[in-house]
Amino acid sequence: MNIRKVHRLKRTDSLEGLSARYQVPVCMIMRANGLTRAEDYRQYRALMIPCMGYCMHNTRQHRKQRV
Repeated sequence: MNIRKVHRLKRTDSLEGLSARYQVPVCMIMRANGLTRAEDYRQYRALMIPCMGYCMHNTRQHRKQRV
């Protein structure tokens, strides 16, 4: 796995905010950290931020967004 950075979470952090800050889609952050629901990230103290291209673009979620 290509990890760009490990981000220590603060109370004000959100997946959307991290996505915008590091310019990486939320789905890639979730996949790199083994999250299945967006709400589950709060149980972590830090999240791995992957490099672009980590997420497989043939997943069902991406196919729906592309159409």
